[in-house]
Amino acid sequence: MKNIDSWELSSASQTSTGLPMNVWFQSNSRKIDRKPMLLVQINNSSSLNFEQTAIVTIEDCPEVITESPVTEANLESVKGFILLNKEVLLAHWNCEIDTPELFSSIKKFL
Repeated sequence: MKNIDSWELSSASQTSTGLPMNVWFQSNSRKIDRKPMLLVQINNSSSLNFEQTAIVTIEDCPEVITESPVTEANLESVKGFILLNKEVLLAHWNCEIDTPELFSSIKKFL
Protein backbone atom coordinates (compact mmCIF):
# COMPACT_ATOMS: atom_id res chain seq x y z
CA MET A 1 0.00 0.00 0.00
CA LYS A 2 1.60 3.21 -1.15
CA ASN A 3 2.11 5.98 1.40
CA ILE A 4 0.70 3.93 4.27
CA ASP A 5 2.97 2.94 7.09
CA SER A 6 1.65 -0.17 8.80
CA TRP A 7 3.10 1.13 12.10
CA GLU A 8 0.50 3.91 12.01
CA LEU A 9 -2.43 1.51 11.77
CA SER A 10 -4.54 -0.22 14.40
CA SER A 11 -6.10 -3.52 13.43
CA ALA A 12 -9.48 -4.86 14.46
CA SER A 13 -10.59 -8.44 14.04
CA GLN A 14 -13.90 -9.73 12.84
CA THR A 15 -14.89 -10.35 16.47
CA SER A 16 -14.42 -6.66 17.34
CA THR A 17 -16.29 -5.19 14.36
CA GLY A 18 -18.87 -7.80 13.36
CA LEU A 19 -17.53 -7.60 9.80
CA PRO A 20 -16.60 -10.72 7.82
CA MET A 21 -13.02 -9.40 7.43
CA ASN A 22 -10.31 -7.66 9.43
CA VAL A 23 -9.93 -3.87 9.21
CA TRP A 24 -7.23 -1.32 9.98
CA PHE A 25 -7.82 2.20 11.29
CA GLN A 26 -5.52 5.18 10.91
CA SER A 27 -5.60 8.69 12.30
CA ASN A 28 -4.43 11.56 10.15
CA SER A 29 -1.79 12.66 12.65
CA ARG A 30 0.58 13.76 9.89
CA LYS A 31 -2.17 15.91 8.34
CA ILE A 32 -1.84 14.28 4.94
CA ASP A 33 -4.19 15.74 2.35
CA ARG A 34 -6.45 12.78 1.58
CA LYS A 35 -9.92 11.57 2.30
CA PRO A 36 -10.62 9.87 5.63
CA MET A 37 -10.25 6.15 5.10
CA LEU A 38 -9.81 2.72 6.55
CA LEU A 39 -8.27 -0.44 5.16
CA VAL A 40 -10.21 -3.67 4.79
CA GLN A 41 -8.78 -7.11 4.21
CA ILE A 42 -9.97 -8.39 0.85
CA ASN A 43 -10.43 -11.94 2.09
CA ASN A 44 -12.39 -13.25 5.04
CA SER A 45 -9.47 -15.00 6.73
CA SER A 46 -9.20 -14.51 10.47
CA SER A 47 -5.42 -14.14 10.06
CA LEU A 48 -4.32 -10.52 9.76
CA ASN A 49 -2.81 -9.77 6.36
CA PHE A 50 -1.99 -6.10 5.76
CA GLU A 51 -0.73 -6.85 2.25
CA GLN A 52 -4.19 -7.99 1.07
CA THR A 53 -6.19 -4.85 1.76
CA ALA A 54 -8.29 -2.27 -0.02
CA ILE A 55 -8.80 1.34 1.00
CA VAL A 56 -12.38 2.45 1.63
CA THR A 57 -13.33 6.07 2.28
CA ILE A 58 -15.16 7.19 5.41
CA GLU A 59 -18.00 9.33 4.07
CA ASP A 60 -21.75 9.22 3.42
CA CYS A 61 -21.19 7.16 0.27
CA PRO A 62 -18.09 5.06 1.07
CA GLU A 63 -16.11 3.92 -1.94
CA VAL A 64 -13.12 1.71 -2.64
CA ILE A 65 -10.25 3.91 -3.83
CA THR A 66 -7.77 1.16 -4.69
CA GLU A 67 -7.84 -1.48 -7.38
CA SER A 68 -7.93 -4.32 -4.86
CA PRO A 69 -10.94 -6.56 -5.45
CA VAL A 70 -13.62 -6.47 -2.75
CA THR A 71 -16.67 -8.70 -3.15
CA GLU A 72 -19.99 -6.91 -3.39
CA ALA A 73 -21.23 -8.59 -0.19
CA ASN A 74 -18.11 -7.55 1.74
CA LEU A 75 -18.31 -4.00 0.37
CA GLU A 76 -21.93 -3.68 1.48
CA SER A 77 -20.94 -4.86 4.98
CA VAL A 78 -18.07 -2.36 5.15
CA LYS A 79 -20.33 0.46 3.97
CA GLY A 80 -22.87 -0.43 6.66
CA PHE A 81 -20.12 -0.51 9.31
CA ILE A 82 -18.78 2.88 8.20
CA LEU A 83 -22.23 4.49 8.23
CA LEU A 84 -23.00 2.99 11.65
CA ASN A 85 -19.70 4.28 13.07
CA LYS A 86 -19.02 7.31 10.87
CA GLU A 87 -18.92 9.86 13.70
CA VAL A 88 -16.40 7.95 15.83
CA LEU A 89 -14.31 6.91 12.79
CA LEU A 90 -14.02 10.55 11.70
CA ALA A 91 -13.21 11.66 15.26
CA HIS A 92 -10.33 9.16 15.27
CA TRP A 93 -9.19 10.18 11.78
CA ASN A 94 -9.17 13.85 12.88
CA CYS A 95 -7.18 13.00 16.06
CA GLU A 96 -10.05 14.09 18.32
CA ILE A 97 -10.03 10.70 20.08
CA ASP A 98 -7.30 8.13 20.57
CA THR A 99 -7.31 4.48 19.54
CA PRO A 100 -8.54 3.05 22.87
CA GLU A 101 -11.52 5.41 22.76
CA LEU A 102 -12.17 4.41 19.14
CA PHE A 103 -12.27 0.73 20.07
CA SER A 104 -14.50 1.32 23.10
CA SER A 105 -16.94 3.36 20.97
CA ILE A 106 -17.24 1.16 17.87
CA LYS A 107 -20.58 -0.50 17.33
CA LYS A 108 -20.50 -3.97 15.82
CA PHE A 109 -22.10 -4.40 12.43
CA LEU A 110 -24.54 -7.27 12.70
